[in-house]
Amino acid sequence: MNLKFLTLLLFSFSSVFSGEFVFDDKEDFSKLKKKGIRIVKASAKNYKLELSPKKTEANTELLLNFENKKASELKDTTGNYTVNASTYAVEEGKALMGKRYASFAANNSYISVATSNGRLLNSVHFTEPFYISFLVMPGESEQYSFVFTKSLITGGRKFGIECNIVNNKIEVQFHNMFSYSKTESRSFSLKSPDKLKTEDWTHVMIAIDPATGKATLFEDGKSKSEFEAIKSPENPTSLPFGFHPNDTTPLLIGKGFFGKLDHFLIGIGNPEIDKLTEPFKGVSYDDTIKFANQFKGIAYSPILHTKNSFSKLLSLELDAVKPTGTQLEIHFRISNSYFTEDDSEVKWIDSADFKDAMKTDFKYLQWKLILRSDYSGKSTPSLNTIRFRYVESIPPNPPAGLKVVENEKNPLGVCLIWVSNHEDNVRDGGKYLIHYGVSPDRMIGTISVREVEIKKEGSEDKVKVLKNITGLEEGMNLTQAYKSLKQCVDNDLITLNALNRKDKNLLFFKPGLTYYFKISACNKNYSETIGSDQKSVLSNSVLFTFKNQANN
Repeated sequence: MNLKFLTLLLFSFSSVFSGEFVFDDKEDFSKLKKKGIRIVKASAKNYKLELSPKKTEANTELLLNFENKKASELKDTTGNYTVNASTYAVEEGKALMGKRYASFAANNSYISVATSNGRLLNSVHFTEPFYISFLVMPGESEQYSFVFTKSLITGGRKFGIECNIVNNKIEVQFHNMFSYSKTESRSFSLKSPDKLKTEDWTHVMIAIDPATGKATLFEDGKSKSEFEAIKSPENPTSLPFGFHPNDTTPLLIGKGFFGKLDHFLIGIGNPEIDKLTEPFKGVSYDDTIKFANQFKGIAYSPILHTKNSFSKLLSLELDAVKPTGTQLEIHFRISNSYFTEDDSEVKWIDSADFKDAMKTDFKYLQWKLILRSDYSGKSTPSLNTIRFRYVESIPPNPPAGLKVVENEKNPLGVCLIWVSNHEDNVRDGGKYLIHYGVSPDRMIGTISVREVEIKKEGSEDKVKVLKNITGLEEGMNLTQAYKSLKQCVDNDLITLNALNRKDKNLLFFKPGLTYYFKISACNKNYSETIGSDQKSVLSNSVLFTFKNQANN
């Protein structure tokens, strides 16, 4: 099932999409912190996230999974055997158990595995059941080729095992591996009646049980051929089975083979055929305690951030595939304050609750992906693209038309006049900051509040309160004073602001000095802690020189 999820809310203002956080390629996905999730090449240009294949089973004797990037890096993932030589083409794409597989081209490519260290490949007497399993996709016309062989020719006789493709059909030869006596042995074979698929993978498995002498050839889980190596119909005792005592030859894979191989495995015990080609972990159930459990892969994005605080989410878009019975979930968390990956105070939000999150202001965002296969482990969900769109709270433009005039009531005072900003969130709930200093390039002090007398509620008495600088005098509205906002500044106002700030040492006005003034506009989201970026850049400067006192 293709999954496309989109939530969109049109805001009442004219802003279009300001930005987006999008993850849709290998570079983006590489930034994620992943556990049990891998990056897979979906096509020539596209990548996706899906579950990582399950790890080697505990009873595996040899496993070549071909996930290495170079043929020369091939290793037995169990660590039991040494790869002497390997030359083949590493390909990515249509792989059932991983994202890479091996491509062989006749005699030009092969794998040689030393057999001296393992338990099975040098055993002269097998006592435990074992199996050989691999995925194969032969060339168009495989008349005769070896898939793998481990054999020795001595005394004019061949000993060992060979798996061949004859006329596009699997044949397995056991050369003199079943003994009647110390000097007498017998050969058996398994032959599939069906041709292999040339455009898709076939799972081939050869299972041998020394206790019964029975060997079976399976293709895609179905029995194609079998035999019982017993002494006689009258005496159904199984024949001893093993390699020749002098056989130190390597296991050769792909020698003289044209086609593709993947997930070559030798395991001990009776195999669960249907699970050998299930790449992901299915559900586990303990009937004794009635407990079910299943592995989930998870990926975390870095802590992402918008340019400005007080951004708003607009939409969440997913391009994903979710097969029936699988799980794909997106969770995210947002905050105007910075948080770390380990922060537990900022709560995760389910993508189903995205509309509620659209009401929350933020600057920082993190998302996580949760994936789980179906019950069998055959199917994985996948994510191709995730995109968060948002709109930012843009800082105001710098105020225009700043002028300075002398304060006639106070020789150490000055009045600033400017034109109101046009932004609604400055006019309604915003404010202005007055910056001043003794040079145009360095503003030393900032003035943000003024003292106003207002009537006490329920009384005729007046009280003094602090209000933000808006440029409006009491009783005036913005329509009346649009082009002549005004704020007068003197040492009393500087003292008031010093008392209201952590910085108590503001610069005071002195006679005979020239002071420079600039002004900035703040929208209603501004604060010195969260939203400090919701302030405009400073306006052009104006200057004013206080006269020297005549008697000094």
